[in-house]
Amino acid sequence: MTKRRDSWIDKLKHVSEPDVDGWLRLRGLSLPEAQHVLDWLECRGVPNRELSFDPAAGFTVRWRLLTDSPGQA
Repeated sequence: MTKRRDSWIDKLKHVSEPDVDGWLRLRGLSLPEAQHVLDWLECRGVPNRELSFDPAAGFTVRWRLLTDSPGQA
């Protein structure tokens, strides 16, 4: 049996609640998983994406679907 390549999508279904700034986050990722999530978000037109790393917890991807930028409805 082959391991499902997109197993990170299962983690995406269990995203933590938005943080105080209204960003969603997915924590505890490996670098390949984080890169895959960032690519997936970019392909879907999500402009606000961030990547951070904590040696004890792994990679975290944060994103915001809506922006408060001037000129955007």
